[in-house]
Amino acid sequence: MLGILAFFSVPTVIAGGLFVSKHEGDMIHLLQILLRIADGDLPHLDFMTPLGLFGFAPPAFLVSKGMGAGMAMVWSQIFLGLILLPAVWWVAFSRMTGPVAYAFGGAVMLLCVALMQGTAETDVSLSMHYNRWCWAVSFIVIAAVMIPSQRHNHWIDGVIVGLCMTLLLMIKATYFIGFAPVVIIGLLMRKNTRALAIAIAAGLVLLGLTTIYTGTAFWLAYIRDLLAVATSEQRAGATLPLMDVIASPAYIPATAVLLVGVVFLRQSGAQTAGMLMLILAPGLWYVTYQNYENEPQWLILLALLLWALRPDHEVVNRSGWNMRNLVGATSICAAALIAPTVINLGYSPFCHMQAKAENFTPFLGADPQHDDFQLFNTRAFRMDKRSAIAANLDGGDAFTKLAKRKPAVVWQGEAFEYCTIDVGFVNWYKTIADQLTKDGFGADKILMTDILSPLSIFGSFPALKNGAPWYYGNLAGLPDANYVLVPFCPITDEFRRAMLEQMITLEMPVTQVQRTDLYVLYRIER
Repeated sequence: MLGILAFFSVPTVIAGGLFVSKHEGDMIHLLQILLRIADGDLPHLDFMTPLGLFGFAPPAFLVSKGMGAGMAMVWSQIFLGLILLPAVWWVAFSRMTGPVAYAFGGAVMLLCVALMQGTAETDVSLSMHYNRWCWAVSFIVIAAVMIPSQRHNHWIDGVIVGLCMTLLLMIKATYFIGFAPVVIIGLLMRKNTRALAIAIAAGLVLLGLTTIYTGTAFWLAYIRDLLAVATSEQRAGATLPLMDVIASPAYIPATAVLLVGVVFLRQSGAQTAGMLMLILAPGLWYVTYQNYENEPQWLILLALLLWALRPDHEVVNRSGWNMRNLVGATSICAAALIAPTVINLGYSPFCHMQAKAENFTPFLGADPQHDDFQLFNTRAFRMDKRSAIAANLDGGDAFTKLAKRKPAVVWQGEAFEYCTIDVGFVNWYKTIADQLTKDGFGADKILMTDILSPLSIFGSFPALKNGAPWYYGNLAGLPDANYVLVPFCPITDEFRRAMLEQMITLEMPVTQVQRTDLYVLYRIER
């Protein structure tokens, strides 16, 4: 496992920085959170986010000590692998034999240090790194519960389960919510109540230590942020509806393999494991539904679990089928379905190593400390947009109605037509920040009506108290803002509309103070 961790980490380290080539919007979101925590802010208390502290605290700590944001993320991934390594080793050593034990350890290490979120696209990005980290932690705790231990040690099992579940809660609570039922039921079904009690105690200890640092108000604020996102019309899910993640054409093969695995496990004599896998299924679907692009990375774990749970000897069901072979075949099917993702994750450090410095530009050009966090030039500087044209043609109103496009939102007597920016976010934000600074607004608190409001990382603008690095369906940060900036072409037109409609409802008095080709700036009249 140490060898695997080193094999996939060294190519990234020797690159000397982080060179990303897609998802720059997510990278802006990441940088906002890192820099705010590095400056002493706490999530939930000082800014709104449904994501937990532990997903950003390690790189933020390194940034606060003078390291660039790029290498801080790289080293944080490696540290996570080292921290999880003993737990992964114990689960594999106590529950698995042969190649599957090595495959399990390698899969978790790879999820820790890969440089893309998955899929089959080879572009490098640390977008949604917290999802990969949570899958890595989830693999450990689910395997510990699903596979019977051959070397019983309630203390070690309990501590691993408790600390891993707490990590999930403090990185992304979705995973904790999705997998807590199967963990509790699994330990009870395995008659391992002592390990369950130890797990609860270990989790409470880690939560207690966290509370000493954050204060008790932190938890109420965390719950408030989670509820706000869960009840938001815009942000309750990531991409597809829940039922599509279960039963749409792209996901039916994964669902079928999962359910067939349940049936075959029970027919092979592993009835407890089969039942636990059935209980686990809703959590797997829910987590996938909550993750952007809805990739079922749980197929990696499913393939490993099925192979590890095969009968040790030949077992025949009522139809005369060899269940050892069928469980193994189902495992291979799961592995085949997710193989492109696994290959891509493994390839990502070597793809990153091939990056040429002349093709990239520093994400935050005004801050030399973070020159090691770089973006592909084309993504940084090519600015493309999409806008509606039907309204400018004869019969345009009819076209708009048939297309089910909402009419332009009108605020302060001005209609803001449909438009979105496809690429060039970084240059776009830098241009706006430079213009505002030039015109004397560089020290003001400005809220942008868009999915992102990141002016603080592109200039000297103060960060908004209780603002949100990502739009989650409310006007977070508005009470602290002095100005509202409305772009003519936002990154997400839907979210600009939602924010303006909320401000219309508030009847908030404003005065227009600046107009450019890119935006209109309004002063809030308190």
